[in-house]
Amino acid sequence: MILDVTRPNQIAAAVDHLASAHGEKGIDALVNVAGIADFGPIETLSIDPLRQIFDVNFFGVVALTQAMIPLLRMSRGQTVDVGAVGAHTTIPFGFTICSSKHALESRTSGLLVKLAPWGIDVIA
Repeated sequence: MILDVTRPNQIAAAVDHLASAHGEKGIDALVNVAGIADFGPIETLSIDPLRQIFDVNFFGVVALTQAMIPLLRMSRGQTVDVGAVGAHTTIPFGFTICSSKHALESRTSGLLVKLAPWGIDVIA
């Protein structure tokens, strides 16, 4: 299923669709692959593109995952966050994607502990 993770109405529609399609079985997996980037020197980067990058790469993924947790809990499923090598090292002129993916990786590590009691695997 493809959706815009920055649009709450699309997230809600996806949850409703999956809940009605799968019922009490829930979903087996959620794979988060959302990501955009902007490259260039920091001194010329407008703050608006940086906000958009974090909205997609971090906040959108967080919102989608939160919405899907009830469906994952039903099946003791797993969530997979596809990151970037930039989560571990900043590439030249790529601090926007690197910082957003690093934030996501940090959230993923925390989510691993929070979802373990429900048997939900978290993979980065």
